[in-house]
Amino acid sequence: MHYIFDTSSLLALTRYFIPFDNNEKLKLLFKQLINKDIIIIDKVIEESRFVSKGAILKSLNYLTDKNHSTSTSNIVPTGDFIAKLETDFCYDIQRKKLKLPEFETIKNNFLKTADPWLIMYCIEHNKQLYQNIIVTEETKTNNDKKLFKKIPSICQSLNIQTCSLTDYFKDHLKIQLSNYLK
Repeated sequence: MHYIFDTSSLLALTRYFIPFDNNEKLKLLFKQLINKDIIIIDKVIEESRFVSKGAILKSLNYLTDKNHSTSTSNIVPTGDFIAKLETDFCYDIQRKKLKLPEFETIKNNFLKTADPWLIMYCIEHNKQLYQNIIVTEETKTNNDKKLFKKIPSICQSLNIQTCSLTDYFKDHLKIQLSNYLK
């Protein structure tokens, strides 16, 4: 099983956990798990450069090493994925407010973010013998008037599992964070 980290979970790690990681045990554990249990795709690294003034890459500077990220260059959005993006993965109410050129611009901008690539990575790699779970702090609740649904909603429709960072630590790693944050 692999855990594919979203930018939001990396940001939560660097904001809420790493500052209390005085002995850098958690930081070291995270680094050791990358490319074994944890997958960080290149699109997440790219997005991390611009989130909170690069806080993720400042805190987890080893992520800038290409050996710690997985390329998505071999993944191509399929016609089926694009069709679902245009229908199932967007909010119909928001879409009806847009003219086609506006929708196309927003769709193309969305495809430049990490979110669809996380999902396409899982679609592509869930065909293997192992399962992928996206670790994200996003919830299914739509409260930001965006056109496209959030990762957990899209994943639910595709039977891709998601979990939060705290669930990853508690349920999947089964670690007691107090042992790491001393």
